[in-house]
Amino acid sequence: MTGRLNILVLLLLISTNIISQEWGDSTVLKNPIFYTVEKPPKYPGGTKGLYKFISENISEPLIVSGTLIDRIVVIEFVIDKQGYIVFGRVEKSIDKYHDQEVINLIKKMPKWIPGMQNGKPVLCYQKLPIVFIR
Repeated sequence: MTGRLNILVLLLLISTNIISQEWGDSTVLKNPIFYTVEKPPKYPGGTKGLYKFISENISEPLIVSGTLIDRIVVIEFVIDKQGYIVFGRVEKSIDKYHDQEVINLIKKMPKWIPGMQNGKPVLCYQKLPIVFIR
């Protein structure tokens, strides 16, 4: 092996009631936010572009914890009508170090193509599970 961190991104809907960290403008949560829309938000470059961005912009924190099953951070974030990520929260946590790494990753993301409903851009939730594998 080259010693590179292998990161597997699972685009699955996973939910849990544990919320350890959040960031951004929480006032956006007072508005209607869609979980499903006619045209979902899209990362520039699609799924392949998202995988590339993640692999180039995330690293394993020096403090390692958990088993393989417990090494998933699930982050939910809100994409606004212009495509910017304006709020995010960790739904499933490994520890504060991994959570912060994922939050930093989301903060670095470029503008998305916003979700559309009835031909108009709308606020949308997006979930992204990230598995840290050593």
